[in-house]
Amino acid sequence: MGEADTPDLPPGGVIPNAVLAEQAKARLASGGGGGGQRATPLLMQQALAAGRPQPPPLREEAASPTMGDGLSIPFRLPSGGLFNQGSAPGHDGMIVISPTRGEHEEILAGAIDKPDVQLGILRHITSQCFQLRGIPYNELLVLDWTAAMLHFLAVSAGADTVNLPAGKHSCGADNDFSRAFTELPRTVLRLAEGGEAPTAVIEPHARNEEDVLREMEGEEAGAAPEQVRLVSVEQVHEPFHSTPLPRTQEVVSWRHHRVNDLIKAEEFASRMGDANVNAGGKMFTFLMARQIVAINGKALSPLEAIGWVRKQATPILNALREQIRDAEFGYDIQPEFPCKGCGQKVKVKLTLTGDLFRAASRT
Repeated sequence: MGEADTPDLPPGGVIPNAVLAEQAKARLASGGGGGGQRATPLLMQQALAAGRPQPPPLREEAASPTMGDGLSIPFRLPSGGLFNQGSAPGHDGMIVISPTRGEHEEILAGAIDKPDVQLGILRHITSQCFQLRGIPYNELLVLDWTAAMLHFLAVSAGADTVNLPAGKHSCGADNDFSRAFTELPRTVLRLAEGGEAPTAVIEPHARNEEDVLREMEGEEAGAAPEQVRLVSVEQVHEPFHSTPLPRTQEVVSWRHHRVNDLIKAEEFASRMGDANVNAGGKMFTFLMARQIVAINGKALSPLEAIGWVRKQATPILNALREQIRDAEFGYDIQPEFPCKGCGQKVKVKLTLTGDLFRAASRT
């Protein structure tokens, strides 16, 4: 996240291993930790049981990325590790990311035409390539996992240019939204220190007049400033509590998603017979319900939480979703960029696949 946590790369070039190794030594002491759990997700097991070819077993050395290999890089989780102090006390949010190996590519290549297992396979591979330094893999916040995944894909592809969709806007202008990785909007958390006000947002990289004027003219500005959100110790304790929701005045206690929630949601959707477990349907409802801990202080079971979500009017659910979004951090996976023709904002979506960087690395 930002200059201290993003690999320094030549535009569209290959990651300089020697430079990364020196940066790694300077940014992170190589003490401790392990990668995390190595359980194969249920969907992956089901795919194999259905007759699809079983991927070759991963070698043990692939599960232990090290800073000394000249390829692994340090990365600071957007949360700063603040939500994992129970399982990893004193964690500073720094992890180590190692690129894919040939054996990982074999697994990914076998899943190109199998969208129902791609997400599970990516989790399986990153559990081998992330050294979380004490944080159990399944307890990693999804917001942290998504940010780490983007860096993992960049390191594996050897490029820092994000291959975003290009196309015509309503004004007819052709747009190419591909840009340097460091220009993607992002937010990180930091504990407020003496004299600093929690909930404040600071921008360490001030924007200059040229950037502002270029943006007003619909042109591409410089690197997006990294927002640092200051939080108090109390503000990183879950569950959070919503303000009274419209009409019902109910107060919802909720928490952030973990990787384990994705695994449970896929299992639930699969057992319920959803054809596409990665989008919409029962998985969507299940994931929202997984965040809900209590209503008006009364704890809910998973079944009660699903029932509550299904019974709520959409305006009430939208009000809750808005409050949850306000507490999010990490990379914006649906960033908006100005159209070069009319200046109107155009929303694009980042896809968590190798294609996000692969095309750029070939130029």
